[in-house]
Order: sequence, then C-alpha cells, then structure tokens
Amino acid sequence: KKYTLLMCAARGSSPDVIEYLSESVNELSVDAVDCTGATALHHAAISGQPDVIQVLSKISGVKLDVTDK
Repeated sequence: KKYTLLMCAARGSSPDVIEYLSESVNELSVDAVDCTGATALHHAAISGQPDVIQVLSKISGVKLDVTDK
C-alpha cells in the first residue's frame, strides 16, 4: 500500500493539520500501513514530530501497538 494523506501529513505537518484531517476526512484510515508496514504514527516518529505523535495517539480507534516489517 502506498502512502496515505495522513502518513504524508504526519511526516512534516503541524499538529493542527492532523487535527483538521481527523475531523474533516470521512473514513480516515489512521492505522493504514505502507509497503513497509509503517502507519502514520510510525512516520511521525521517524520524522521527529512529537506534537504530531501526541495528536495521532488521541484519535479514536488508533492502535498504538502496530509493528512495522
């Protein structure tokens, strides 16, 4: 699977963008994985985005224990 909008935003956007997406996009797949098994949360961590990680971790239904490949 390729990158989702949320994965791209998690890499370099502000937490406000993540909040906007989580509130505005229907059926936002917060736990979707890319070809390496990484989620948006992984992408935020890899990119050093602690504020984005905090916002992502509070989205309803997010899985915090997903491991990548």
